[in-house]
Amino acid sequence: MQGLTEMRQMIGVLRAPTEPAAVDGGDPDAAVPARLGELDRLVERARAAGLAVRVSTTGNPDGLPVGVDLAAYRIVQESLTNALKHGSGEADLEITYRSAEVLVRVENPVRVGRGGLPGAGAGLIGMRERAVLLDGRFVAGPMDGRWRVQAALPAARQPS
Repeated sequence: MQGLTEMRQMIGVLRAPTEPAAVDGGDPDAAVPARLGELDRLVERARAAGLAVRVSTTGNPDGLPVGVDLAAYRIVQESLTNALKHGSGEADLEITYRSAEVLVRVENPVRVGRGGLPGAGAGLIGMRERAVLLDGRFVAGPMDGRWRVQAALPAARQPS
């Protein structure tokens, strides 16, 4: 179902890139396009759920290919969800737009002890698949007491 929703969003973006893509599907945010331009809304939802998110953005997202924009958004979305479920209540989000790639990094302290909600690991698999399908790179794992998700996606810019 999520794949179909994303395909509809991508078609909507391609048809009318200046207007939000309307989709159906029961998701309260279904009418919100899944792209980095909507990052503020995503971060606000994470904060409303109790995750203190610090955001750092460098560069400009204009001209990103639709697939890269969607994949980067979904990687951030899943990373923040995982930080909320498995972390200790805070996360750092960094997005760096470069001419050849967009870098996404989300870090959060690892919860001490056995806390958090159980997970099957499907989110990490999905994030890795998104990056690989675009010929990007993806790494996730513990580092210095923190959990880090990092993706580098090719960003061959399209004319604005």
